[in-house]
Amino acid sequence: MTAPATQSALQRLGRPLRSRNGAGWAALGLGAVAALLAAWAWSARLGWFSAPYWVLLAWSMALLGLAAIAYLAWGTQARLSTVRLAGRLEELGAWRHGTLTALLDAAATGTSGQLLDLADRTQAEEVSRRGAAAVEPIARPVRTVSAAGLVCLVLGAAAFTSAGPVNGAAAALWHPRRAWEATVAPVRLRAAESLVDRGKLV
Repeated sequence: MTAPATQSALQRLGRPLRSRNGAGWAALGLGAVAALLAAWAWSARLGWFSAPYWVLLAWSMALLGLAAIAYLAWGTQARLSTVRLAGRLEELGAWRHGTLTALLDAAATGTSGQLLDLADRTQAEEVSRRGAAAVEPIARPVRTVSAAGLVCLVLGAAAFTSAGPVNGAAAALWHPRRAWEATVAPVRLRAAESLVDRGKLV
């Protein structure tokens, strides 16, 4: 037996934070991928890389960067779960230790259902009434991630489109299979002439 009203109030409080945090990290990941691909596309466009394996390196770095950002996003998203949000509010001093988290745990055997229901409704009203103000220290880094993600996405998209990834050397970015085949293909040497005059330098 748990406290459904308190749990629902905490879920409503944390839902916008989780949504904004997820969107911010998603934008950060897409922006980072675009920026990494743009750097390699510009390198190819400027002639710094001509070997086909640059396409494989570009995608490898982009996917590794995306995986790292996804891992960080998963960690921050987990810290915004209902139970951890309740614990964080208690750590910040908005509620006494155990006031919210104890209601989210299964009630001990012999607990009065009426007393639990009263405590549940009381804390749910408290969360609804002053939860938005109490959660402000937790919301601040979420807003920072959202802003950073938006800036990264805009800059990454601008850098990528300016590299001209549709035409020219940078267009090879869209053909990683061809790049792989060209990289692993055996080198073949072919004579320019089948017959040469004796004494002629070849």
